[in-house]
Amino acid sequence: MSSEILTAALEYKKRGFIVHPLSSPKTADKKTKELLKNAGKAVLIKEWEKRESITDENLMLWFSNNDSYFKDCNIGIQCGYRSGIMVLDFDHELFKDDIFHGIELNTLISGRTNGRGHIYFKFHPILISQKHHELGIEVLSNGSNAVLPPSVHKSGDVYKWKNPDAPIMEMPEEVIKRLNILFRTETELKQIISKCRHCFRDIIKRKPDMHGAEGREYMIAVCTDMKAKDATEDHIKIFAKLMYGKDYKETETLKEWKNIDSSKTWTCDKLREKLPAYVDLTQCDKCKDRRDKYNEFKDKKIVVKAPLELPPIPHEAIDKTCNKDELLIVYKKWLAIREDYNIIAPVCAFLGNFVPGEPDIIGIIAPSGSTKTEIIRAFGQHENQFAYPISSITEHTFVSGLKENIDTIPLLRGRVLLIKDLTTLLSKKEDIRASVFADFRDITDGYIHKEFGNGIKKEYSGIHSSILFASTNAIERYYSMYSNLGQRMIFIRPDNDPRDARKQSEVNRNKLDIMRVELHEVTMRFINTTIQDVKKKGCPTIPDEIKEEIGNMSDFLAIVRTSIHHDFKGEIDEIPEPEFPTRIFNTICKLTEIHAFINNRTEVNNEDQDFAYRVIRDNIPVIRLRILTLLTTGWQTTPEICKQAELPTRTGRRVLDELVALHIVQKLPRDMKDGTQEDGRSDSFCISEDMDLLSSQLNSVIRIDPNITDNRVYVANLKINNNSSKLNQKSITEEGNIYYPPESHPSIFCDICKQPLNGSQDLTQGLPGQGMIHKACKYLPIQIRFIVDVQNFMAIDNRLYPADRSGYKAGDIAHIPAINAGALIMRRAAEKVEGA
Repeated sequence: MSSEILTAALEYKKRGFIVHPLSSPKTADKKTKELLKNAGKAVLIKEWEKRESITDENLMLWFSNNDSYFKDCNIGIQCGYRSGIMVLDFDHELFKDDIFHGIELNTLISGRTNGRGHIYFKFHPILISQKHHELGIEVLSNGSNAVLPPSVHKSGDVYKWKNPDAPIMEMPEEVIKRLNILFRTETELKQIISKCRHCFRDIIKRKPDMHGAEGREYMIAVCTDMKAKDATEDHIKIFAKLMYGKDYKETETLKEWKNIDSSKTWTCDKLREKLPAYVDLTQCDKCKDRRDKYNEFKDKKIVVKAPLELPPIPHEAIDKTCNKDELLIVYKKWLAIREDYNIIAPVCAFLGNFVPGEPDIIGIIAPSGSTKTEIIRAFGQHENQFAYPISSITEHTFVSGLKENIDTIPLLRGRVLLIKDLTTLLSKKEDIRASVFADFRDITDGYIHKEFGNGIKKEYSGIHSSILFASTNAIERYYSMYSNLGQRMIFIRPDNDPRDARKQSEVNRNKLDIMRVELHEVTMRFINTTIQDVKKKGCPTIPDEIKEEIGNMSDFLAIVRTSIHHDFKGEIDEIPEPEFPTRIFNTICKLTEIHAFINNRTEVNNEDQDFAYRVIRDNIPVIRLRILTLLTTGWQTTPEICKQAELPTRTGRRVLDELVALHIVQKLPRDMKDGTQEDGRSDSFCISEDMDLLSSQLNSVIRIDPNITDNRVYVANLKINNNSSKLNQKSITEEGNIYYPPESHPSIFCDICKQPLNGSQDLTQGLPGQGMIHKACKYLPIQIRFIVDVQNFMAIDNRLYPADRSGYKAGDIAHIPAINAGALIMRRAAEKVEGA
């Protein structure tokens, strides 16, 4: 059997299944109690539910029968999104017809005996893992294990494929609807029985014999109590089917049900007299006390593991496809969108919930009155098959202490949780904020457990829902709070012009309803199209070199956003421990892959890499980013930095000390200066050498209008094609600087507005520390990227020497720091270079 298991395991791996070893059906006494109890079904490796892949080496170790620990083991599959499957496990066929009547099943099915088995479907996030033992049905999805053929049951029966050549089909929407109705009705039935007399409350578990005259009378007595507690025909059909099993007859059941008078419930004396075999007489004397204390606190905690009610998920009909261009056209019709990133980044964040990977917490951070709320609304003002929106949030929103309350957690069912304004939460007390953020952490970890003072204990597992929220920059006031979430929280900071937004709002006046309908409709079409395409084609790949560069940036981000605690005097009172970049790296890679996919690429390229860098930069705290931007130009004193950053000296000094503690910035204390420095009365700071390159790369990603003074780092490209004339040796100074007299080089263009630069009159100085501005288009570079095409360029030894002295061969692309290059152009524009 071991060779057969190994062969099967290798085939399952080819299908993309994440498999693992299960205990042997012949488990010996020396094994643990858990293995004895679940012989043939217990997973033998730790954290199997988190495993994302398997190798042939894993399979050889587990299933070759060479390791005594795995000897004669069975094989199981990790159900859920990683394997791409979910399973309906039936212990009997009582309710199969209720679910599949009139539906043609052409999907993979396994089993070991008649009447029970596993029905395989493609993974669908709507149905979470859940057990309904009385119904004989389990939904095996995220966090669940299923036994695969050719495993052997402890009874000796062998698991077999009933239709091994069948495909795995999508679960029909009608099946999902019927399952939800069945599970909800069963939950309601249990609640109704719990309100009946105590001698009826455990009837489903006991399943007494209902045949014969006495059995029929007991059934009538129970149903009379149930009808008095508002039971319906749907409830009684499930109840009767559970009681009678294969002998259930729906016509007779409903006939009897209609004849029951709910006002004539049986008295306790009548039950004791006529049905002593069905009533526990020893409990009768205690019945009144038990009834009086029914709703009181009990020493034993009440455990609620499954949702009390799962209403059907509303599905919006989507009959058209949509591509990225159409999506952007509609958004730009209604909203003042400066750059595509403002829309594409939130869409990628939303789609991230429906591709392989861990759930995320992603916030759209922008000022009040910007487009962030409308973007959140576009995904759904009301719940749909992809989103579950909530308008307000408290510490009891996700899990409450009420036994019969419908919690939010089980209602998510794999959808994205939308919160249109998290700013209101920030104004609440600290303990409330901490409780909500703790719930965020538990949701993205897939498991939440809570105990309440009234004895209620609730737990939910198998959760797979990302959180997408909107907030103002006020959230950074509580940086220490949200930093406790570690890598789970990612920010997206769209940039828009407030003047354009004001003008657009005037255009949209009295058209908001139409606008929101159109935005939602195009968003739903795009989300649905992309999800279906990803299922068919899979996500793009990331080349190793790009993945390594994104990894380096993730390392930098993990350090630079680390929270540091200060004591009441403002002094750092603990050694900071930066978060590990593992999860944030995976999230950035996932968003980058989605960005490449929606741009119709099968492999991530440099444009997608710039998108990744932009997301990383969006997650650097604003004040730290502002200071780091200034420090890229070299050593500066505290007053200089605070003046240019427009920060109070005390605030600037505190942030500088934090960056020094994180080893991002170097500090030269004033008492260590040798007297040659211009300002010996202040400390000086400079970005650390190993961080300088990473910071410079992040400073070369995006651009913005200079009138938006949010002090973030942007880029404008000046493309210089020196083909119209040749430079001789005199064009290069001994220091290695390049002379670019614009008046003699008409091929120097601004890559934004495509106009030639004709000297210093076309350039002006930006805000302090922000470099040069091209007057014509008014775009502001802090780090200008000079792309130099030197294919026909003549220089000494056929080499081009930029200001940083590094040599580039003919044809290379050179990136020159902005401050040096910008100043060089202004200086040489006013000079006459002999022989140029």
